[in-house]
Amino acid sequence: MRGSKVLLVQAGGLGDMAVATAVLKNYQRYFGEGNVYIVTHLQNQARNVLGSRFAGRVIEIDQGRFKRNPLYAAKNVIRLRKIGFGTVIYNITNPISLCHSSFFIAGLDARQTVGYEGERFYLDVGRKENPYHRFLIKFMLPKILDSFSFVVPSMPASLRDGGILPSAIAHQKKILEDFTGRKFDDYSTEAYFDGSKAGEGSGKMPKEKFFICHLGAGHHKLRWPVERYVGVSKMIEKEFGLVPVLTGMSAEEGLAERYLREIPDAISFVGKTDFSDLEGLIKGSSLVISNDTGMVHLAVALKKPSFCILGAGEVGRLSHYGYQDINRWIYDRNAGCFLDNFRCGNNAKDLYPCIDSITEQMVEKELEKFLRRLLLTKDVPREAFCYQ
Repeated sequence: MRGSKVLLVQAGGLGDMAVATAVLKNYQRYFGEGNVYIVTHLQNQARNVLGSRFAGRVIEIDQGRFKRNPLYAAKNVIRLRKIGFGTVIYNITNPISLCHSSFFIAGLDARQTVGYEGERFYLDVGRKENPYHRFLIKFMLPKILDSFSFVVPSMPASLRDGGILPSAIAHQKKILEDFTGRKFDDYSTEAYFDGSKAGEGSGKMPKEKFFICHLGAGHHKLRWPVERYVGVSKMIEKEFGLVPVLTGMSAEEGLAERYLREIPDAISFVGKTDFSDLEGLIKGSSLVISNDTGMVHLAVALKKPSFCILGAGEVGRLSHYGYQDINRWIYDRNAGCFLDNFRCGNNAKDLYPCIDSITEQMVEKELEKFLRRLLLTKDVPREAFCYQ
């Protein structure tokens, strides 16, 4: 029957999708299994992370092509209208992303449309940034919010302990609970892979105890230097007897080659893994170490130890959540660009200053303490999932 199905609009990359599972499973519980559809421009990644637990179906929309090609846009609006959505919910808390993702709302003919005013952090910094963002927030965002039948007000502009931002999970929880009028108890993130073929794409899984070193990052300026990963990896090998396993995309094979010249006994799966392989690798590892990447968020979702090297631009939003005894984050609190939305990188030729200021010695010191406690403890995590 028309109106029984709900469309959730989800923006962002793989890590954003993994974090969003905290609320997606509760939408499924509220509206009923099979009634929640998710539209995103990352279909293959979303489908592997989400599975049927979070959505009756994952639908791909090529956002750029939708805007440029009227025939493609019309075809996909017709496709979505045929499904018959009674409710469209934008699970998007960054107001700039909302402006970029609200391009097809008018054509869906849904009875209810739900949106979020936006995270105060982005509203504030957006007004200070480039003229384009100021234009979006001042002129475009109000029109988009007026088009929604239900607008969830922003959370108060407050920080968590340590002066870090509220988690994206807290904002998404507010959308869910304000709209449904219900409280939900479980906001842990989860991931479900098809592990039936784990290891077939990359070869045999390592027999030795190992840790994953993921060298890539969402932006090359946020990528901690390979040479520092090498130094930290040598410490882990020497002190804890763990073999390094490299993961990454084909475009990062050059990084892996530089790493392997220094640690030739490392096992590289860079450019050789699919999602079923990643499940096996993450579940079999003793630790995942990386920048703020999808790998870290998948490790949290799979309840595996992780250590994330974090830029200071938006600390707390997609960090400092999970299980405190096994998921750790390191950043430079004294960086002059703390909570500047990464404006520090505008004039940086190579690394963001807040990434470059995290030294090999800083990471080794924190990581050694973390691993000594972690490897002496069985049956982890022992602490409850936390996002506040």
